[in-house]
Amino acid sequence: MAARKWLDESADVIESKTYSENLVYESTQTAGNLPGLIKSIRESQTAETSSDKFRAQSRLIRDSHKVMETSVRLFETARTTVPMISDNHLAASLDQSANRLGTSLAELRTAVNDAQQLNFSQQLLHSDELIKELDQQLIETQKKAMAQQLPPVQGATSFSSSSKLMATTTNVGSGVGLLITAATSSNDDRYIGTAAVELAQGLRNFADAVTEIVTVRTDIQLDKLIVSARSVVHDSGRVFDRVREKCTPKELTDAATSVSTNLRQVISCLPDTKHIERAIHEIQTASTSANVRAIEVRQAANKFIESTAQLVVTIGSPENAEAINVFVRAYCDLHGSVIAQLQRQADVNVKTSILNLLEDAQRGSIGVLETLRQTGNPSDHNLSQQFHSRTTELATTINQLVDIAGANEDNRWQRECDAALRRIQAVYHVTQHANVPLNDNGYFASLQSVSDGSRRLGEAMTGMARNAKTNDTEGFCTSVRNSADALCSLAESASHSAYLVGISHPASSPGRAALIDSSEVARSVESIDGSCQRIESGSLNRDEFVNEVSSITKQSSSLAQLCRSASEKTQNPNVKKHLVGCALSVASKTQSLVNSFKEYDRGVPDAESRCSTSASELRYVAQQLLHFADKPDFAAIQGTISNEGRSSQLPILHASREMLDSSAQMIQTAKSWASAPQDEGTWQRMAVNSKQVSDSIMKLVSAIHDAAPGQMELEAAIGRLSALSGQVERSAMDAYASGSVQQHGANAERQLLQQVQHIASQLEDRVDDLHSAAVEHGERLPKVVQQHCQMVEDLAEAACCVAGMTVDSNQQTELFDKCKTVVEAELAMMLASRESGGNPNAVHAHNNVQEAAGQLKHAIGDMRQTIAKVSSEQGAVQGMVDTISSSIANTDVAVSTHHGSSFAEAQTRMTAYLEDIRRTALEMPTLNTTDLGAASLNLSEKYRLVAGDVRQAAGMLPEADIGQRLKLAVQKLGTSCIETVTVAGGKRAHPEDERIQRQLAAQSEQVVERVEQVLAALHSASRGTQACINAANTVSGIIGDLDTTIMFATSGSLNSSDERKFPSHKEAIVKTAKALVEDTKALVAGAASNQEQLAVAAQNAVRTIVNLSDAVKNGAVSLSSENSETQVLVIHAVRDVAAALTSLIQATKNASGLSLQHPAMGHLKEAAKVMVGNVARLLKTVATVEEKNQQGTRAVEAAVEAISFEMRQFEHDLNEGVAAPTEVRAEHLQQTADHVSEITKRVMQGVDGQGSHTEEEIIGVANLSRSAVRSLLAVVRTISNDADTVQQRYAVLDSGRDVANNVKSLLVSLHTQMVRNPGQDESRRLLLEASRGVSNALSNLVGLCTEMTGMPHHQMEMDSAAAQAENELLGAASSIEAASLKLAELRPRQTVVENTQEIVEAEFDDKIIASAKGIISAVHILVRAATSAQRELAMQGRIESRPSGSGTYQWSEGLTSAARVVVASVHKLCDAANTLMKGQTTEERLISAAKQVSSSTAQLLVACNVKADPDSQANRRLQAAGQAVRNAAERLVQSAQQVIARDDRTIAIENKIVSGIAQVMDAQEEVLRKERELGEARHKLAHLNKARYEREGEPEV
Repeated sequence: MAARKWLDESADVIESKTYSENLVYESTQTAGNLPGLIKSIRESQTAETSSDKFRAQSRLIRDSHKVMETSVRLFETARTTVPMISDNHLAASLDQSANRLGTSLAELRTAVNDAQQLNFSQQLLHSDELIKELDQQLIETQKKAMAQQLPPVQGATSFSSSSKLMATTTNVGSGVGLLITAATSSNDDRYIGTAAVELAQGLRNFADAVTEIVTVRTDIQLDKLIVSARSVVHDSGRVFDRVREKCTPKELTDAATSVSTNLRQVISCLPDTKHIERAIHEIQTASTSANVRAIEVRQAANKFIESTAQLVVTIGSPENAEAINVFVRAYCDLHGSVIAQLQRQADVNVKTSILNLLEDAQRGSIGVLETLRQTGNPSDHNLSQQFHSRTTELATTINQLVDIAGANEDNRWQRECDAALRRIQAVYHVTQHANVPLNDNGYFASLQSVSDGSRRLGEAMTGMARNAKTNDTEGFCTSVRNSADALCSLAESASHSAYLVGISHPASSPGRAALIDSSEVARSVESIDGSCQRIESGSLNRDEFVNEVSSITKQSSSLAQLCRSASEKTQNPNVKKHLVGCALSVASKTQSLVNSFKEYDRGVPDAESRCSTSASELRYVAQQLLHFADKPDFAAIQGTISNEGRSSQLPILHASREMLDSSAQMIQTAKSWASAPQDEGTWQRMAVNSKQVSDSIMKLVSAIHDAAPGQMELEAAIGRLSALSGQVERSAMDAYASGSVQQHGANAERQLLQQVQHIASQLEDRVDDLHSAAVEHGERLPKVVQQHCQMVEDLAEAACCVAGMTVDSNQQTELFDKCKTVVEAELAMMLASRESGGNPNAVHAHNNVQEAAGQLKHAIGDMRQTIAKVSSEQGAVQGMVDTISSSIANTDVAVSTHHGSSFAEAQTRMTAYLEDIRRTALEMPTLNTTDLGAASLNLSEKYRLVAGDVRQAAGMLPEADIGQRLKLAVQKLGTSCIETVTVAGGKRAHPEDERIQRQLAAQSEQVVERVEQVLAALHSASRGTQACINAANTVSGIIGDLDTTIMFATSGSLNSSDERKFPSHKEAIVKTAKALVEDTKALVAGAASNQEQLAVAAQNAVRTIVNLSDAVKNGAVSLSSENSETQVLVIHAVRDVAAALTSLIQATKNASGLSLQHPAMGHLKEAAKVMVGNVARLLKTVATVEEKNQQGTRAVEAAVEAISFEMRQFEHDLNEGVAAPTEVRAEHLQQTADHVSEITKRVMQGVDGQGSHTEEEIIGVANLSRSAVRSLLAVVRTISNDADTVQQRYAVLDSGRDVANNVKSLLVSLHTQMVRNPGQDESRRLLLEASRGVSNALSNLVGLCTEMTGMPHHQMEMDSAAAQAENELLGAASSIEAASLKLAELRPRQTVVENTQEIVEAEFDDKIIASAKGIISAVHILVRAATSAQRELAMQGRIESRPSGSGTYQWSEGLTSAARVVVASVHKLCDAANTLMKGQTTEERLISAAKQVSSSTAQLLVACNVKADPDSQANRRLQAAGQAVRNAAERLVQSAQQVIARDDRTIAIENKIVSGIAQVMDAQEEVLRKERELGEARHKLAHLNKARYEREGEPEV
C-alpha cells in the first residue's frame, strides 16, 4: 500500500517509462489482491465456531498465496526502480517501502508455510456447511440475475469469463479424482485432508466463476446453468460424504461419475459450445444422416484432411464455426463413401478391418471437436499440442482406411502417392504459424532434426527416381512413404525451430512448460480405455487378447514414466504423492490384468471374468489419472512472441512452405509415372521439382542457421562490457586524480550500498541460468544475456557512485577493483558463452564456460561481501536483512539436483553452517558495538548458505513431507535472524540502552533454539545417514581396539585365562561372519530404500562386527603365546573386515537417496565386493589356523590383499580430501622405513641361509608387511601435506605408492616360491629382484623426504641410551608406586543404606576400587619387570653404552616414550577413580582411562621386546606382568560397564497434554545438547592428541 501511495507523487520523477509502467502495473495487481486478504483476516478474527474458523483459515491461506505471488514481483520492481528516481526524498521513501515489504514477505511466507502444516482432515467434517454455503450462493446469484442486481465484475469479458468457467470445471474434476485416489490408495489422513481442501477450494472458485459468467453474459440459459451448477455442488458433497464414511471404491466411483456428468452439463450451457455439440451429434449419427453423399473414397478423404487442417488454422477466429461445419460435412461424405464401398466388398475380413478403421476415424473426429470444446483460448499450449497429435493420428487412420477401402480403385503406385499428399496436407498448417512448441527439443536439437530429415528426404527422393526407372513398385512405394515421413518430420521440426527463434527474442515472453504432458496422458489413456473395453466385451480370440494386453502394458509403462518425470519436477508434496500413487495404481492394475490373462491362457475357470474385472479397474484408475493431469495448474503457460520475434520467424516458415509445396509437386509428378514411366516430359518436370525441393531445403537450413538465438545479443553484450570496463577504469582515475569526495545526502550512500548489494545478489543467483543457457539451452541465451548485461551496467554505475562517495582511500580503491573484476569476469563469461553458443555438442567449449561461471560467481561474491562489510561498518543492517529475506524466499523455489551431489554432503555443510550461526548468536550479546556488525554479517551470510543447501537437501529426500518440515524450520530460523540483525543494529546505534540489550539476548536465545529445531528436523530427515555416521565412529573404535590387541599379540603377552581352545571359538566366528555378509547386503539395499531401513541396516552391521571382533579376539587369545604371529594374523584378518566395513558405511552414506545410475552407487557396489571378499579371507584364515602347513600361504595372500586395500583407500582419501591422521608425524618416517627394511631382511635371511622359511617366519613377514605399508602410506600423506610445491607433493606421493607396490611384488614373489616351489637359484633371483626394488624405492622416498623436510638421515644419538631408558623406567616405577598409595586411600561413595539398590551400588564401588588397585599393582610389577629386562640386555651386551648406530637410540627412545605414556595413563586412572567416588564424573571416563592403560602397556611390551631374549627369565616375567595388566584392565571395564548397564531410573510421564509436550521437548533439548557436547568433546580430543604428539616431537630443555 505504501508503494501504491507513493506512485501518485513520483510518476514524473522516474527517468525510465518502462520502470514506471512496470511499477504501476505490479502495484495495481498487488492492491487488487489485498481486499480479499483483509477480508479473510477479519473473518478469521471474528470466527467463533470450529467450522467458521477452519473455513476462514483455509481462505486466508489461499488469499495469502495470491498476495505473495504479486508482492514478490512488486518488491523486485521497486528495488530496480529506486536508482531511476531523480528526487532523493521520493527515492528514499520507495526504498524504505520496499525494505518493509521484503521483510513482511519473509514473515508472511514463513507463517503461511507453518499454517499449511496443520491437519486439514477437518474439511471432511465441515463439508456440509461448505455445500450449504455454495448452494446458497448459487441461489442468490440466480435471484439477483433475474432481478438484474448483480454488480459488474471489473475487467471481465465474455471470453475471459467463459475460459474461467471451463478452467474451474476442470479443476473440480481433478479435485474429485485427487480426493478419491487419496481415499482409496492411502491411509494418510493428512493427505486425504489436503485433497479435500483442494476440492473445496475448487468448488468455491467454480461457484465464483458461475456468478461471474452470469454477470457478464446474457446469452446463456440461466436456469439450466444454475441447476447444473447446483447439481455439481451437491454431487461433490456426496463425494465428501462417501470419503468420510470410507465407502467402497465402487461407491466412490459412482459419486465421481455423477460429478463429471454434471460438469459436462455446465459446459454445454455455454453458447460458445452449442455448435460443437451439434457437430459432435452429427458425426455420431453419420450412419443415419440424410445428408451423406456417396462420393469416391479418395476424393472424400482429401477433402476431409483439408477441412481438418483448416479447422486447426481457424481456432479462435470468427471463421472457426464455418470451419467446423465444413469439417462435419467432409466427415459425413467420407463416412458415406466408405459405407458405399463397404457394400461392394465381398471379403468378410476386409469388411471387418474397414469398419474398425471407420470407428477409429469417428472417435478421432469426435476427439478433435472435444478438444476444441474444452477451451476458448486460441493460443493455448495444451490445446495446440493435443490438436496436432489428434489430427496427425486422424490423418494416419484416414490413410489406412483409404488404403483398404480403395484397394481396387487405382493401382498401388497412385494410392501411395495420394496417401503421401494427404499426409503433407495434414501437416501443412504447422508451417503457417509457430505460436506453440511441438516437442521438447532445444534449438540445436531441432536444427539437427531438420538436418537429419533433409538427409532422409534426399535419400527417399533418390529412391523414388531409381525405382521408377526400374519399375520397382514395392521399392517405389517404400520410397514414397519414407519421403512422406521425412517431410512430416521436417515440417514439425522447422515449425518448432521457428517457435524457438521467435520466443527467444528478448522482447518476447517465454512461457512455462507443463508439469505433465496431458496430451501424452490422454493418448495413452485412450488406448488403454479402448483395449480394456474390447477385453470386457469378451469377444476376442487368443491372438487378439495377447495384442490388447501387450498394448496395455506398453501404454501403462508410458503413463508410469510420465508420472515419475512429473513427480521429480514438482515441489508440492501432495501432488508428488498423488502422481506416485497413480503410477503405482496403474502398474498394480496392469499386473493384475496380466496375471489374470496368464490364468486365462492356462484354462483356469473364471479367469475370463477376472480379466474383465481387472480391465475395468485399470480403465477407472487410468481415467482418474487423466482427470488429474488435466488440472489447469499443471498446464503450460503460453509464451508471448513479440512482433520482432514473429518477423524473425518468417524466413523459416516461408522456406518450410516452399519445401512442402515443391515436395508435393514432385510427388504429384511421380504419380504420373504409373501410366508413363519412360515419358521424357515427366522426367524433366521431376528434375525441375527435385531442384526446387533441394533449393527449398537449403534455404530452410540456412534460415534456421542465420536465426541462431543469442549470437547478436552476445556480440552486443561483449561490446557494451568492454566499454563498461573502460568507463570503470576512467571513473577510478578521475576519483584518484581529484582527491575530493562527491557531495551527497545523508541517505544517498546507504541507498546505493543497498542497491549494489541487491543487484549483486540477484546477479549471483542468475549465473547458473547463463551457464545453463550457454551449454545446452541456446534458445534462452538472448534474454539471459540481456538481463546480465543490464544488471552489470547498473551494478557498475551504482558501485562507482559509492566509491566516489567513500572517504577512505583504501576502501575506495577496493570498491573500484572489485567492480572492475566483476565487469571483466562477466566479459569473460560472455566470450565463453559465444564460443559455446548454447550447443550441447560443443563439449570442447563447456569447460571454459564452467570455469568462467565459477570465476564470475567468485567475483560477484567478493563484491557483495565487500559492500556488505562497508555497509555494516556504517551501521546499516538493511542489506543483511535483504540477504536473509531473499534467502527465505529462495527456499520455496524448486532446484534441480546437481550431478554428484548427495544428501549427506548437504547435511554435512548445513550442520557446519548451523553450528557457526549458533556460535555467533551466543556471542552477540557479549560483543562490543564495534564487533556486532561483523557478527551480523556473518549471521546473514551463513544463513544464506544454509538456505541454499536446504533446497538441495529437501529435493533429495524421498518423503516430501519431511522436506517441507525441514524447509519450514529453516524459514523460521531466517525470521529469527532478521530480528536479531535488526536488534543488533539498534544496539550499535544505542550502545547504552539496556532494553535493547535484553532484546538482543532474547533474540539470540531464539536463534539458538531455532538452530536446534533445524538440526532436529535435519536428523529426523536423515536418520539413516546419521546412523551411518555413528556406525563409522563405532567401527573406528573397534579398529583402534584391534590395533591395541595386535600390539599385545606382537609382544607375546596375549594369553588366555581359560582352558578353551581355538576350535571351540571357530563355530562362533563362522556364524557371525556369515551374519555380517547378510548385513552387508541389507546395508547396500538400505542405500536405495528409506532412511528407516538404512538406519536399521547400519545398526545391525555394527552389532555384528562387534560380535565378530570379540569372537575373533577370543579365538586368538585361546592360541598359545608361542603362536603370537598366528594370533596377529587372525586379528589382522578381522581388522581388514572392520576397515572394509568402514569404507562400506561411508559409501552407503554417500549413495543414500541417489538413483541407481549415480556413480556413488557404483562405488557402493565396489565397497560391498571388497567387504564380502575380506569376510571370505577371514574365514579362510580361520580355517588354516589348524592346518599348519597352509598358514604361511594364507598369511601372504591376506597380506597382498590388505596392501591392495590400503592402496585403494590411500587413493580414495587423496581424491576426497580426507585429512591425514593426527597421530602420524613426519618424524615417524625413519621408523616406518626401518620396518620396511626389516621385511626385506627377513625375506632374504631364508634365502641366504640356503633353507626355506618356516611357517612362523612367513606369517611374521606377512604381518609386518601389512602394518609397515599402512604406516608408511599414512606418513607419506602427512609429509606430502607439508610440501612447498605441487611437484614435491606429487613426487612424495608417487614414491610412497612405489614402495607399497614393490612390497606387494615382494610378497607375490614369496608366494610364488611357496606355491610353485621353483629351483633354489630361480627363487633366489626372483626374491633378490623384488627385494632390490623395495630397497631402491625406499631409498628414493627417504631421500625425497629428507630433502623436503631438511632433517638429516641419521640424527645425533644420545650418549647413554640404555642408561636413560633404565632411569626412565625406575622413575616410572616410583611414580606408579606413589599413585598406588593415593588410590589405596579411596573409599566407596558415601550413601545412607536404606534399600537393596544402594547396597548393590556400594558393592559395585568396592569392585571398581579393587579392580583399579589391581591395575596399579600389575603395572607396577610390569615396570619393575621391564627394568630388570633392560638391565639383563645391558649385561648381555645386547645394547651399547656408546652407540654407533641409530638402532639403539631408536629402541631407547621408544622404551622411554612408552614408559612415560604408562605413567601418564596410570595417573589418569587414579584421577578418574577418585572423581568417580566423589560423584564428580561417570563410569565412562574410568573405562576410557583403563583402556588407555591397557594400550600404553602394550606399547611398552613392544618396545621391550625389540632387543629382548625371548627365552630369558626376565622376559617371561615381563610377559606375565603384561598379561596381568591386561586382565586387570578388563575386570575394571566389566565392573564399570555393569554399573552403566544397571539403569533402574523411572520416568514419571505427565498425563496432561501440555505438560507431556513440554516434557518431550525438554528431553529432545537434552538429547541435542548431549549430541553437541559429544561432537565438541571429539573435536577437543583430536586437538589434544595432535598437540601432545607435536610436544613429544620437540627436544626437551
